[in-house]
Amino acid sequence: MVEKEAGNTIINYKNNFKPKQAFKVDNYHLETPAHEYDINFNCPIPNSLESSKLILEPFIPSLHAEQLFHLYQSTPAIFDFLPVAFPEKLQDSLTFFEQFRLDPSRTLFVVYDKSGIRSQDPRSEIAGLIGVLKVDPSPATRSLEIGPVITFPNFQRTHVTRQAVGCILRWSFDTLNFRRVQWFANELNVGSVKTAEKNGFKREGRLLWERCVPVGKVGVPLPEAKKEEEERAGRGLGRHSILLAIGWDEWDSTVRASVEEILSN
Repeated sequence: MVEKEAGNTIINYKNNFKPKQAFKVDNYHLETPAHEYDINFNCPIPNSLESSKLILEPFIPSLHAEQLFHLYQSTPAIFDFLPVAFPEKLQDSLTFFEQFRLDPSRTLFVVYDKSGIRSQDPRSEIAGLIGVLKVDPSPATRSLEIGPVITFPNFQRTHVTRQAVGCILRWSFDTLNFRRVQWFANELNVGSVKTAEKNGFKREGRLLWERCVPVGKVGVPLPEAKKEEEERAGRGLGRHSILLAIGWDEWDSTVRASVEEILSN
């Protein structure tokens, strides 16, 4: 609409944007058979990724969600640095997985250990969960980000985390032929940054106040001038993030060899 006021033209610009409604909490795909579940990923999905000691398979709610939920409940500390709320109920967890699935630039893999450190049957216990996001296979970009990366306590400080990351790197560069793989870490999560660096990632920068963490999670204290307003609005503390990455030239020249050594040991 265009109006006239005291000889001036006033344009009332149209903006019909509507914020997304809250996602309904439900038992999404808990009963959907594996062969009917739509992974909805924008790249070819492998049946599995393997190293000398691991098998990574696509996450399927009917196969994996309940076991993952029970692992979360026994080890809530693994959520300390994840930018999502802790799932109090199985429905919460299934709802998160469904929201993750609906974005075709993201997908998840469950991690099984076949080295026998816990069982001779690799699928008797999930060792971890690893995903990719911001996956852009377009000719103009060809890049992705690794995350989340979760290793459960029975498999921490073993080969599991490094080999799982290595499997994703090899798939990203050698199968998908991507140019860049990046890693975002909470600055307070020193272990995440070290894990990335051990797998060949190099720091590119520090992003101040990169996101707001869920209420109750560890984060950067709010400025006094903003604290009351933010708390009244129900917003959590802040997060500074560390950005790390590997380029395809670095992969070819040095990183592939070191990752292949990790994957074969």
